[in-house]
Amino acid sequence: MPYVYNVGQNFRWNMIQSSTATPFFAEGGTIYASSDGGANWGKVTPNASYFANSTGINYFISYPDGQPFYLNPEYNTWEPLPKISLSSIMPGINGSFVIGIESSSSDLVLYNKGSAKWDVLKSDCKSIYYDYHFDTYCVICGEENTLYYVSSPGILNIVRSNVKCVSSVSGIFYIVDSNTNEIFQIELFPNYSEIFVGNNGGMLAGTNTNIYNLDQNSSIVYCYTGSSDVWEPVANEAAYISACSSCQSLTLVNSESNSLWLYTDTPWDWRLIKENIIIGGVTWGNKIYCIVEEKPLLTHAELNNIIENYAPILYFNSGEKYFMCNVSYFLENCWIIDLKNPDKKTQANLSNLPQGQSNASNYQLVEKDTSVRGGNINSAVSYVHVLELEDVLEIQFWFLYGYNGAGFGKIECKVAGHGYDTGNFSLAPMGEHEGDWEGVTLRFDLERLKATGAISAKPTMVGFCQHGNRQWIDYENVERSGKQIVVYPSLYGHASYPQAGDFTHDKHGIDNVGITLLFEIVDQADKGPVSFNCAHPGNFQVVSASCLGAERPMEPEWLNFWGRWGASNKVPPTDLILDNIFRENPSLPEGLLRSLLKAELNAALPTAWTEEQDGPRSLKNQSQWNGIH
Repeated sequence: MPYVYNVGQNFRWNMIQSSTATPFFAEGGTIYASSDGGANWGKVTPNASYFANSTGINYFISYPDGQPFYLNPEYNTWEPLPKISLSSIMPGINGSFVIGIESSSSDLVLYNKGSAKWDVLKSDCKSIYYDYHFDTYCVICGEENTLYYVSSPGILNIVRSNVKCVSSVSGIFYIVDSNTNEIFQIELFPNYSEIFVGNNGGMLAGTNTNIYNLDQNSSIVYCYTGSSDVWEPVANEAAYISACSSCQSLTLVNSESNSLWLYTDTPWDWRLIKENIIIGGVTWGNKIYCIVEEKPLLTHAELNNIIENYAPILYFNSGEKYFMCNVSYFLENCWIIDLKNPDKKTQANLSNLPQGQSNASNYQLVEKDTSVRGGNINSAVSYVHVLELEDVLEIQFWFLYGYNGAGFGKIECKVAGHGYDTGNFSLAPMGEHEGDWEGVTLRFDLERLKATGAISAKPTMVGFCQHGNRQWIDYENVERSGKQIVVYPSLYGHASYPQAGDFTHDKHGIDNVGITLLFEIVDQADKGPVSFNCAHPGNFQVVSASCLGAERPMEPEWLNFWGRWGASNKVPPTDLILDNIFRENPSLPEGLLRSLLKAELNAALPTAWTEEQDGPRSLKNQSQWNGIH
């Protein structure tokens, strides 16, 4: 028996059971929202099978895995609830708890934010309905289709059996009897009573003045005002209806075209507002939400083909000693540290990392010992994120290193007519930190990709991640091996460069009486004996790619860990750095330069290097992950 979805007076999606309605839940799609009656639509999130809202907090269930997410209002990011697979979800009015139906068991489950876990309330649950007027849930469960109302989280009260669906109008409930398809007006409070009002009940939706019924035996929608005791036809060819009390409007999905229509009261007429609908309805005020069927931009096979053709080949510096590794290897060698209780250490693994951006400042990963620093190039993996932006598609390759070594610098100066050039020297311990995320991005023209298809896909630009930014170069102008781009990670710091050589940044100059000085940070890249080909089988893993539609991978839990992937460190004292500089460069006139160089470093290094001393931010907290820079 297929499931469809209905929005009643509660402004939320509600699942009801019908033996004749189209099974809209068959596949997921993209959620769109409109605040102007369907004139303009904005994309909310792709790959969704269900949507709900409570007091401005949005929830959705991802397709096909059934994982529920909520939109964190503080950060405006989607964060997962504790792992579960749901077919529907309904949040409490204040957002303190959520109930849903578990996909495989049909158990009614409750998530209370205080306990941070899912508890089973009732087995064999078929639908959930929320009434805003009384702030109460109604659920239909069991072989006898018994209707319950939830007076408080976890407390179910029996109303009656043989109920197919329920809706409400300003606190007055309507039900359809599952045996007779008769429609009854009922009162739950203070005592139960019911009045027969109609036949052929199929699907109900209520505004604040009217109840609507999608006829059980036809595709006709009828309106019942209650004052005339007459059901008036208002539409035909309907497969699904939903309503919203705050704007007295009804939405309908056309059974022939799967298009979404809006029925407004001023004037009373129908207006086409969206096509290719999977689920459509109205939620929370006058904001319309719908789930739209969209053809995936790429198939999994097409994405793999692009990766195999164009993925980067990395050539490491001949002096490199801190190599890539896979996430599992890194976590095996790390503790999870709760910064509120730093003495407590928990062995990290792929399934126990704290989830969500709200935990970003509370937890970090810390190496158990220094053995992880060398990485494990033989089992390393490049992690692929596919991001669809307004006019480009980005295929991002991310690399995890066990350690980020010290930076390098050089000084060129002239003192009293004498020139000095130090060459490259170590800035240890400046720049050293546990863990290191780096990356390379391929950009494709989105319009061309949609027009010509994946078979002729070719990158237009390549982005090389370098200290929080990306250097963009035309694909035709980068070094390639066949079609694959060639990348040179810098020594110890692993910034990505398009060719071998020395690359300077963070330049700081001094021009004093009789003294000129230029201090630069240097990244060194060359073509050493160790390489890593991201296109080889087993060398890449697609971890996030909404453009694949139903074929998209389920994001691994580690991807939603927002804490730092390494311990936080203090910026080393400037005098320690200066001691190293003059020890490695004894020809420099320390007496003349030390005070000037110290003043320059004191001004520059705290801002230029503070981020370089901490373990890296999580991938989702990197600006490049989100298509910035």
